[in-house]
Amino acid sequence: MILTTLVMIVMRKIRHVNVTLITISFASCGAVTALILCLHDGVFVVPSDNLRQILLLFASGATSFLGQTFLTLGLKYESAGVVALLTNFSVVFSFIFEYIFIHIVPDVYR
Repeated sequence: MILTTLVMIVMRKIRHVNVTLITISFASCGAVTALILCLHDGVFVVPSDNLRQILLLFASGATSFLGQTFLTLGLKYESAGVVALLTNFSVVFSFIFEYIFIHIVPDVYR
């Protein structure tokens, strides 16, 4: 929670920087960190020939990129408090989308 707050403050302070540069910087740091952790833990797996897995991998990357871009744009044009409040709604939207698309009913233990 503290790191998320710091990221929002920093992004708010550098709102004059191009949105694409900020988004690509976050994506690059995340990719390098994920690669290092995967290699350290020995769990790096190349997707199989299953086309569905590859498409889901690209869809996950594309939606993450779009989400970070919209978050950066939101912090550029709106106050950080409003953006932080709306960011917390992502948990609610996750439950709703899980129920609609994956048919998983949320319960106390999930």
